[in-house]
Amino acid sequence: MIKIDDPRFRSINARAVNVTERITLTGDVLATETSAYWLAWLDAEDVPCAPILKREEVIDHPQIVANEIVAEYEHPIAGTTRQPRPAARFDKTPAMIRRPAPGLGEHNTEILAELGYSADEIKRLRDEEVLGA
Repeated sequence: MIKIDDPRFRSINARAVNVTERITLTGDVLATETSAYWLAWLDAEDVPCAPILKREEVIDHPQIVANEIVAEYEHPIAGTTRQPRPAARFDKTPAMIRRPAPGLGEHNTEILAELGYSADEIKRLRDEEVLGA
């Protein structure tokens, strides 16, 4: 049993020096009960906490659903996809995903033209396979 005044963990520096042992001991204690038990216990003590979810658990987690964090979009090639919505939310200017991410090289012509390349130079780069699509 570890005592509250254990010199290995009494100060910030001591805890840093003994971090591996501290994490191992903490893991040993946490392994004695379920995650649900520890989350309820920590919550009852007003300790901010949250579960660590597996990838497949995130999409359906009640907090994710309630905050509408993940949205479905139609991608022209991939079909229906799920991805996080924009983080910022504004009443008068709502953020949204207006179009999918561009494909590789999709905007090469527009970007090069904006940089001052002529149509002939862009065609030559494409013909020489310097540009992808």
